[in-house]
Amino acid sequence: MKTKITWLLVILSSWITAQENDVFERLHSTKLDNHLFITYDGTDFFYKESHINEEETYTKIEKEEAKKFQISNDHENTLKLFLQFYNPLKYTIASSVTEEESPDYAAIISFINNLPTDFTFASEAVETAAATTGNKKYQTRSRNKQVKKRYEEVNNSIDNMYRQSPILYDWISVFANSLEGSRFSEPTYSLQLKRIIDKINGLQTVENYLFQKFKINEIRKDKEERSVNEWIQYMTANIQEATDITSFMNVLKTSNTVQRILEEKKEAARKSLQELQELLSEESLSLESVLEKKQGKTKEEKFRELTASKQLLISAVYLDKMKEQEAAITKLKELNTEMNAFLVQFQKQPSNDIEGYKMIHSDKFGWKYTKMRTYEITGTNLTGDTKGKKRVVKITVSKSQGRIAVFGSVGLFYTPFEYKNYGISEDKVAETQGDPVYLRPAAYLNFLYKFKHGDLLYPMFQVGITQGIKTPLFPIGAGFSIRNNFSITAGPLIAFQNELGGLSIGDTADDALLKDDITTHVKWSWYLSLNYKF
Repeated sequence: MKTKITWLLVILSSWITAQENDVFERLHSTKLDNHLFITYDGTDFFYKESHINEEETYTKIEKEEAKKFQISNDHENTLKLFLQFYNPLKYTIASSVTEEESPDYAAIISFINNLPTDFTFASEAVETAAATTGNKKYQTRSRNKQVKKRYEEVNNSIDNMYRQSPILYDWISVFANSLEGSRFSEPTYSLQLKRIIDKINGLQTVENYLFQKFKINEIRKDKEERSVNEWIQYMTANIQEATDITSFMNVLKTSNTVQRILEEKKEAARKSLQELQELLSEESLSLESVLEKKQGKTKEEKFRELTASKQLLISAVYLDKMKEQEAAITKLKELNTEMNAFLVQFQKQPSNDIEGYKMIHSDKFGWKYTKMRTYEITGTNLTGDTKGKKRVVKITVSKSQGRIAVFGSVGLFYTPFEYKNYGISEDKVAETQGDPVYLRPAAYLNFLYKFKHGDLLYPMFQVGITQGIKTPLFPIGAGFSIRNNFSITAGPLIAFQNELGGLSIGDTADDALLKDDITTHVKWSWYLSLNYKF
């Protein structure tokens, strides 16, 4: 039994250094009702207990040590930990939770488990321009109104044919001035020519998409013209600059609209470019069928050579540019997809309608729960000079014990208690020299109380155990602690004293009879203790 109590003193004394400040930090930790709201500004984490009270300001969480809280409410001590919206292009925030034994319960359990039993008690933008020359006018001498009308329609189509292309301008001019005007009255010819001109005019759709600036009418508040790359850069910057969930949702909605419009323009340009390429290659015979037959082989060959060179130029310039634009739009699409998914996940909160916050943890601290939880939150910067820099804070939450903290300690106590000794002297029972205890070390289980105001004086109650000279001693007392410097307690001492049974002092007896007669009784005394280093 002496060995067991000695080990108890060693175990409890190993807590002393760690508990020197922890006890008082727990007593003075922040009381929580239900909620805790966390925000991150890229440098530090902050908290507050209400999102409704506008007068309540955020309090900075220091990184040096875990911020401690006590939870107490009528809903199984349920804690809901919320994270304010953050821009995922600026930061990433991750959290985890671990459990560990609550010091209050651990102190009690350890003290009880180590009681002696062997006695009876967790964009670019490219601007192009080309000078135009006068168009050849095709005429007819026919007086037939229908023929005249068809000539007018064909001439209007030729006049309105797209001629601003920096790459195909000369080819379009040669084509427009080489048509067989005498056939304009033929319905089949005019329809064929109109189909060809429509494909040539599609080049405007391609070049506007690739090189020109344009408005997006669906965005009513923004009437500025931008190129494809400028629109993408503009939306990316706007998403990155959003600071709250409302502005983030609005700008993301706009970005989705821009993406849709750009994809529509890309598809229209791709289709128009494909039709133009087919016209210049696979449909070259159809193209030449509308040209004047009397222009000679030399002109025909030059036109074919010009057509072939334009095919190569289109492949070298337009196709590469199309790929660049498509890659840029794909990046915007990927960004929007990622941000939309983030927003959906952020707003996916069961039993919660608090806008602008995400519930990252919901835990209960019921009466059977004897542990505490530590929430570790890590913020990582993604931009600027502090890119890659991490900030880690810890929040420890335990069940509130009101104004009481429980802890173990080791201290000395004084007691006048003395063990009695009996012997045989001249065949008679006699009381011999006793064994006084006086000073003795003890392991204590302490209950420290905190006044509503002040942090100087703390009343306390304690229960102790130590190995006496012969039997265990149990000091039980009360006193006070002056901060964490020292404490003084005093009270009754429960001891075990040997007493004579049927024999009395002076009775005749031998050693065997005396030994059989001695019995152990509970004896009350008193003690005075000085505890140190809580």
